[in-house]
Amino acid sequence: MSNSPQRLREIIDSVELSGVRLRELVASGSPPKGKVPITSVDVGHSARVIDKTAEGFDVAAEVRVRAVSAAGPRSGGGSRRPLTMLSVRATFELHYRLPKIDQFSMRDLSRFSNVNGVYNAWPYWRELIQNVSVRMGLPPLILPVFRISRPRNQNGGLRTTSARQEKR
Repeated sequence: MSNSPQRLREIIDSVELSGVRLRELVASGSPPKGKVPITSVDVGHSARVIDKTAEGFDVAAEVRVRAVSAAGPRSGGGSRRPLTMLSVRATFELHYRLPKIDQFSMRDLSRFSNVNGVYNAWPYWRELIQNVSVRMGLPPLILPVFRISRPRNQNGGLRTTSARQEKR
């Protein structure tokens, strides 16, 4: 069966990451006046195969990060409304070399990319998000390490997690 765990293991054992390129970056920020803490960070990610060649394949791995403060401006009723302090969407293109790539279907490669594409791009995202947050006048936003979890469905796809930024 083409989609078996054994096929995935064969890819993992022989694949090499040969290049990483920032393909797209969209960022916006609203640094507040005064010291306002980031109270929640939402992170979403996905990956997909975008090309297959005789030597390997390319994966587009995307991450979305949104940092929010509960201590935003006051609304008409006097209560504070949440303030999005930072919103970033970045896509990295990962180039993989894979000997005997013809033995693997696009479904095999997609299964690999759903977890490993995100995992391999994660250190680049962490650095990018920390750098962008500081350049936008915010405290450094340090993403947690990537933890591999069991997919929610057969296709993997976009996952959303939540993390709390500790006060410094």
